[in-house]
Amino acid sequence: MYFYELFGLHLVSEIELPELIAGDASKPPDLSIRCVATARPVEGPTYADDTLACNARAFRLARPEADYLVEDGERILVAPMGEDLRTLRVYLLGSIMGALCYQRGWLPMHANAIELNGRAFLVCGDSGAGKSTLAAHFIRRGLRVAGDDVSAIDFAGGGPLARPGVPRVKLWADALDRLGLPKPPEARVLPEAEKYALPIFDQQARTPLPVRGIFILRDGKGGEAPRISPLYGAEAVDALMANTYRASYPGGMGLQGAHFARLAALAAAAPVFDLRRPWGSELLEPLVETLSAKMATLASAP
Repeated sequence: MYFYELFGLHLVSEIELPELIAGDASKPPDLSIRCVATARPVEGPTYADDTLACNARAFRLARPEADYLVEDGERILVAPMGEDLRTLRVYLLGSIMGALCYQRGWLPMHANAIELNGRAFLVCGDSGAGKSTLAAHFIRRGLRVAGDDVSAIDFAGGGPLARPGVPRVKLWADALDRLGLPKPPEARVLPEAEKYALPIFDQQARTPLPVRGIFILRDGKGGEAPRISPLYGAEAVDALMANTYRASYPGGMGLQGAHFARLAALAAAAPVFDLRRPWGSELLEPLVETLSAKMATLASAP
């Protein structure tokens, strides 16, 4: 058995997960991961050529490397189909944890959560938009990151809190080259992809942080200065909806209403901004400076 911390939960697992921070074996687990021969069927709608079935309490994803089942936000059953444990861990710590978030009443955002003065600032965006590259630059400046790629937002205490996720930053090879960082083969996210997972155990925020601002990272025009502009009302909620992690899941789970309510609550609790990213690696530092100044202003506000 292995013991870890993830999203502020105590996790006990029959699968070794070196990506996670070691946990305290003496504490009762909030979440268990077990290996089984087969995952039981789930009654509910199916998607993606019948590879996924789900309802409000159970979520099943069948893939070539494993069959996964998430139950009640407390148990994950995994039936491995071969020896590809790297791909298994990618989906277990990605899509499967996204389903777990929905079951626990959290809002998983396709975002990084950067800490400044005890506040979390979400940087949302499509894959390849530059979220992780921005996170790496902030880490170099001494800031901590609560989550990379997936940020779990919890409303249990009233205002939105960003829970600490998987302590790593995933970067493409060209981003590593620009940062002057190595590309160890064992750090590849998947064998066929030029994307690498760099651990940030010492640079991760370990406690839930209040969300103070949200930035939607989008492409700007080549050569222009970075630009931040506020989004309001339905436009802000639509932007958050477009940047929800695994946004198709709530529909099958019967959680559409609760999901929309959480999006609206997040938009009401923290200002949402459009962040235009100019293309060109030489313009990345001005983007970091612009974002840093805005975050500092928001962090110091009452």
